[in-house]
Amino acid sequence: MYKSGKIANSAETINTMKIDDMNFDKINKKVRGLKIDTEGEDLKVLIGSQKTIQKFKPKIIIEVRNENKAKIQEILHKQNYAMYCVNNFSATVDLKNFEIDRMINIFVKPL
Repeated sequence: MYKSGKIANSAETINTMKIDDMNFDKINKKVRGLKIDTEGEDLKVLIGSQKTIQKFKPKIIIEVRNENKAKIQEILHKQNYAMYCVNNFSATVDLKNFEIDRMINIFVKPL
């Protein structure tokens, strides 16, 4: 299932895990970027990846909705990230003063 409706007539259980629970050291890879687009569950993914973000400082593109913008901004500011609209990297975005109709994609990078 997804937030807007069903993919099929019957729901199926899917095992999930936090990004923070993935062992990137085992495969000797650095996380350089994250693309978070999970149909309204983006805040949950961000919460489950805070240790990975703190360790690797990847660039991130995240889908933001009006109802989760304040918490997403709070988490990313604590991680010392700057936020930009994906179509304008010249000025940072303050999501508190940004009215989002449906959703927007935000590009974030460490300061």
